[in-house]
Amino acid sequence: MHNMALINCPECNKSISDSVTICPNCGYNVRSYLLAEQNKKKQEYLKQKNTDRKKQIMHELKNNPNVQAHVVSSVKEGVGKERIK
Repeated sequence: MHNMALINCPECNKSISDSVTICPNCGYNVRSYLLAEQNKKKQEYLKQKNTDRKKQIMHELKNNPNVQAHVVSSVKEGVGKERIK
């Protein structure tokens, strides 16, 4: 069950329920705005998660001899060659 919260309409800045589709004061499509904001936050989260993963991989490459040996071995065998062009 969704707990209703009050938000400010991005267009007229009046207080409205976050469950409305259209602002009753100005007619602004609040639902589309909220979905776009939610998608934007999700994309930012995924971008940060990807950045964190890249940092983790680079750390492993730099500090873990087993990972370094595996990468060198894979490069010598041509693994992933079709992607590196």
